[in-house]
Amino acid sequence: MVAQNLLVLLDVMVVNAFIIYREQTNDMKKTLMKFRLSLVAGLIGAKTNTPTRAKKSPNLPKKFKPYVAPGLRYDKTSHMPKRGSFRRCAQCSTKKEPHHTKWFCETCEV
Repeated sequence: MVAQNLLVLLDVMVVNAFIIYREQTNDMKKTLMKFRLSLVAGLIGAKTNTPTRAKKSPNLPKKFKPYVAPGLRYDKTSHMPKRGSFRRCAQCSTKKEPHHTKWFCETCEV
């Protein structure tokens, strides 16, 4: 019973934070679900990949595109380039025009 009350309280806090966020930023495109995902990613400091879904089967992930949580991406630490293995560029590479690079961000690993 207490755990349920805490979950409801947490849910109310997230919705209230979302309402304040929309009022402060005038960002009407961001949904509550995207806000929740960015909130969780910011809290855990995620440097994960988000699945990009295929057109034929929308329920199964086909490939992954790098995602960096906004809290980590825009923090005021030094994002320095580092030389690594040869791989596709996360910023400008597409399926039609693949671009490869040996450089990546040391903090974001992208």
